Amino acid sequence: IPFMTDIMQVASKKYKVLKRLSPHDIPYDEKSAFSITINHRKTFTGITDNDRALTIRELALLCKDGQHERFGEFFRSPGHVTLLRAAPGHVLSRKGHTEMSIALMEMAGLTGVAVCCEMMDDKSGNSLSTRDAQLYAKEHDLVFLDGSQVIKAYKEMKASKGKL
Repeated sequence: IPFMTDIMQVASKKYKVLKRLSPHDIPYDEKSAFSITINHRKTFTGITDNDRALTIRELALLCKDGQHERFGEFFRSPGHVTLLRAAPGHVLSRKGHTEMSIALMEMAGLTGVAVCCEMMDDKSGNSLSTRDAQLYAKEHDLVFLDGSQVIKAYKEMKASKGKL
């Protein structure tokens, strides 16, 4: 599945207005992980929690079974679930949430499909601070992983397999 920036680049040749939307000024990275949006074909509008859960679950199953060539048979686009693509090499080449999620899946021996959700601060409306995320994890008996821990563990795993 292509990155959205690649789709926009091709489409901008026909639709000139799209050229100005090119994300060359992303403040946090060189290239966004965003790809297409999808709905499973069994959904109605695709927006409900149940519809989005169905889409995500079925995407994970399709990928687990390695049936990528059947993608269009089960999904339509546009939809309400935004797909993100990890950069090749995952956290070895890009240190984003997408790559860290996929690195965690790989280290756990799971299919490389994950759902990401930003924790928000209900007072400021901004992303939750690291300190507040750590407090939330402690209060709810959850594991808190810092990005540097994920990257270190991933590098160690790759090195132990002779792939680094």
